[in-house]
Amino acid sequence: MSIVSKTLVLIQFFCLLFLLIQGEILAIGFLFVFQIFGIVLGVWAIWVMKIGNFNIQPELKKNAVLVSLGPYKFIRNPMYTGLILFFGSGLATSFHILNFLVFLLLVLVLLLKINREENYLTLRFGEEFVAYKSKTHRIVPYVF
Repeated sequence: MSIVSKTLVLIQFFCLLFLLIQGEILAIGFLFVFQIFGIVLGVWAIWVMKIGNFNIQPELKKNAVLVSLGPYKFIRNPMYTGLILFFGSGLATSFHILNFLVFLLLVLVLLLKINREENYLTLRFGEEFVAYKSKTHRIVPYVF
């Protein structure tokens, strides 16, 4: 793993740990539905990808396969979407400026990781990944 990837992963874990420890992460009202959806989406994505193919770092495993089923049929990074839905909903329920800044840092790190990973996927899978990219969105279906 490169130093850039190690740094991104460490910052990601710091942000997640901070948001978990800071408290008040559970949303209330209709936002709780978004949190549940985020959890379900993340678990579904891990289940479809299979644990052996799952990788926290942007670099690909030697035996990586391109997954385009389940949630990956619509978005390329459903686990990140799940994290954003979960923590964003909690933040919207109980807004604190420091939590918001850490959440923004988390989103920035996830976008940087996505960019690096997509470069690796393009190198490994070539036209197959380019075609897949043209049919899906990074995080939000039909938007981004």
